[in-house]
Amino acid sequence: MYTVQTFDTERFSYTGKKVASILEREMGPSGVHILVRQLEVAGMNPETVGPEDIPSIALALSEAVSFYGRDKARKVFEEMKKLAEKTGISITGEVSGKTIEEQLDMLEAAKNVGDMKTVQAVIEKMPVEWMRGKNPRSMARFLLISGEYHLRTGEKKRALEEVTSARKIYERTGDVEKAVQAVQSMGAVYWRMGEYRKAADVLAEALEKARDVGDPRLEGRIYLSLANVYDEWGKFQDAVEAAKKSMEALEKAGDERSLATLYNNMGVMYARRGLFRHSLEYYERCISVSSEVGYRYMEGWAGFNAAEDLARMRRYDEALEHCRRSEEIFHELNDELGLSGVYMSYAVTHRLKGDMEEAEKYFKKTLEIRERLDMPYRTADALYEAGCFYNQWGKPEKAKEFLKRALDIFLSLGNQERAGEVQAEIVRTKTGGKNRRQQTAGRKD
Repeated sequence: MYTVQTFDTERFSYTGKKVASILEREMGPSGVHILVRQLEVAGMNPETVGPEDIPSIALALSEAVSFYGRDKARKVFEEMKKLAEKTGISITGEVSGKTIEEQLDMLEAAKNVGDMKTVQAVIEKMPVEWMRGKNPRSMARFLLISGEYHLRTGEKKRALEEVTSARKIYERTGDVEKAVQAVQSMGAVYWRMGEYRKAADVLAEALEKARDVGDPRLEGRIYLSLANVYDEWGKFQDAVEAAKKSMEALEKAGDERSLATLYNNMGVMYARRGLFRHSLEYYERCISVSSEVGYRYMEGWAGFNAAEDLARMRRYDEALEHCRRSEEIFHELNDELGLSGVYMSYAVTHRLKGDMEEAEKYFKKTLEIRERLDMPYRTADALYEAGCFYNQWGKPEKAKEFLKRALDIFLSLGNQERAGEVQAEIVRTKTGGKNRRQQTAGRKD
C-alpha cells in the first residue's frame, strides 16, 4: 500500500509542489500518490515539470481524480485552471496556434471531470475552420472530444459525424494509432445506437489495425467493446470469446481499470443466463480491483449488479447493503445512468422480497431515467423486469403492456435471445405460469 511518505515532495519542482499542494488539500494524504502515479503513466516527473506542463498535468490527473467524486474532481480542475491562467493559458476556446494543444488538454480534462458546462462553452467557441485548415491533427483531437461529449448528451448522430471525421483526418495524416482510437469510438457510438452489426464490423476493423500497431492495451479495450456488442446482440459464445481475449491482452498491458470494467461486464453476461455463482465471482473481482486502484465508478456498477444476483439467491440483506453503497457512490459522482442501475437492483430486490409498493416505486424511477437518456437496450431490460414484476403482483394487463414495449425494442435491436425471453414471459402472463425470474431466484449453478 503506497502512502504519501513514500515521496519526498521537497525534491519536486516549483510547479510540482504547487500541484501536489492542490491534490493534498483536496484529496487528502492519497493526493500526492495520485499525482506521482498519473505523471508516471503520462511520462512526466514531478521533479522536473514546469509551468508549460500544467495543461498536460491537468489532463493526466482528470480521469483518476474523477473516480473519487465529481465535486472533488471539479475542485481540482478549477485550481489547475487557475495555475494555467497564471502562465497565460485560459480555457476560453479563443486560441492562437501557440496554445491550441494546451487548450485541448484543458478541454479534455474538463470532459473527464464532468464539467460539461465548460466543455459546451469551449466547443462553441473553438476556431474549427482555423484548425481544419492550419492544424488538422488538433482538429481531429477536438472532434473526438466533442464526439464523446455529444454521445453523453444523447446527440448520437452528431457524435457519429464527429468521430468519423476525426478518423478520416488521422488516416489522411498517417497517424495510425489515433485512427484506430477513432474507429473504436465509432463502434461505441453504433453500440449506443443499438446498431450492433455496424458496431461489430467497425470494431473488427479497429482490431485488425490495432494488431498492426502492436498495442495490447488498445487491442484489449477493443475486444472489451466487442464483447459488450455481442452480449447485447444476443451472441453469448462470441461475447465470452471476445471477453477472454480482452482479459489476456489487458493483463499483458497491466491495464487494471479496463480489467475492472471487463470483470463487471463478464459478470453481467453470466448473470443474464442465471449463472449467479460465476457472475458473483466476477463482480467481486471487479469490486476488489476497482477499490484498489480508486475506480469508484466501476466499484458502484459491480456493487449494484452483485446486489441483483444476491437478491435472486434470496440473500436480501446483503443485496440491499450493496445497493446502498452503490447509491452513495453514484450520488457522489452525479451519474444518472449508474443511479438507474441502482434503482433497478432496489426494485428487483424488493420484488423478490414481496414488497410490491416499494418495488414499483423503484421501477418507475429506473424507467424515467433510462427513457430520458434514450438508451434502448437498458430501457427494454427495465421494461421486461417491470413486466415480470406486474405479472408476479397479479396485474396481467399491466404486465403485458410493459412486456410488449420491451419486445418491440429487443426486436428492433435484433436481439432474438432477449426477444424470446420476453415472448416466453408474455405466454406465462396469459396462462398464469410461474415467471422465469421467480424460477431462477436462489439458483446456484
